[in-house]
Amino acid sequence: LTVALAMAAGMMAQALARHLRIPGIVLLLGLGVLLGPDGLNVVRPGTLGGSLHTLVGFAVAVILFEGGMNLSLARMRREARSIRQLATLGALVTAIGATLAARLILHWDWMLSVLFGTLVMVTGPTVINPLLRRIKVKERVATVLEAEGILVDAICAIVAVVTLEVVLSPAPLSLAGGAAGG
Repeated sequence: LTVALAMAAGMMAQALARHLRIPGIVLLLGLGVLLGPDGLNVVRPGTLGGSLHTLVGFAVAVILFEGGMNLSLARMRREARSIRQLATLGALVTAIGATLAARLILHWDWMLSVLFGTLVMVTGPTVINPLLRRIKVKERVATVLEAEGILVDAICAIVAVVTLEVVLSPAPLSLAGGAAGG
């Protein structure tokens, strides 16, 4: 029932977003908060147990596969330097900036701030691709943004999971312990 409700709500949000000509992610995010445990509590991800991780993994795989199908290797090679800088230095600057903002503005502890920083450095194709469909940009810029959305999403997801393992680890904090799964 949880999956059916979430999918039905998601399809309606996507259809409405297309009709309103706004990125679907805007309505999906708002509807998720509204229907989720902190809102009306209609959609309860906790009832899925271990299946939630499987469903999320499958959804991420589909999103990355679809995004990867649209990438042109020839165009990516031409823009390799910009893509590499955005996927490395850009992600690092975002993570550090978000970590410091969470620490200094929200007064979160360092571990939670670092986790927040690694989570928000993910841009992802679900955000980039709909925007590129609506906003016409030069081919070079579109190539860099599409590649960054796909590559950074995968890389940063791994970094975020390792960070989460470090934060949740009861043992003394270590990068090796987080990378090894706690």
